[in-house]
Amino acid sequence: VISNYKDKFLQKEILMKNDIKTPRFMLINSRDINEKYMHFTDIARYLNIPFIIKPINMFGTIGVEEIHSLDEFMNYIRNHHIYS
Repeated sequence: VISNYKDKFLQKEILMKNDIKTPRFMLINSRDINEKYMHFTDIARYLNIPFIIKPINMFGTIGVEEIHSLDEFMNYIRNHHIYS
């Protein structure tokens, strides 16, 4: 049950299955990211700028940031060790 609150992607899926509206979201998986700039463009196109980014495995607002630019996105990626 705790994973329903810790894993935000799972939490949103549960909410949507129960017809509870959620903001537009997407899962950013570090294994799937090949080209950083292209991925940022895809995210910005889908979510619009600014967008909120949050680690999937953190509670509450830990790790939440509002992203306004490619530079902010890249800093977030580096600071959260999403890329090796």
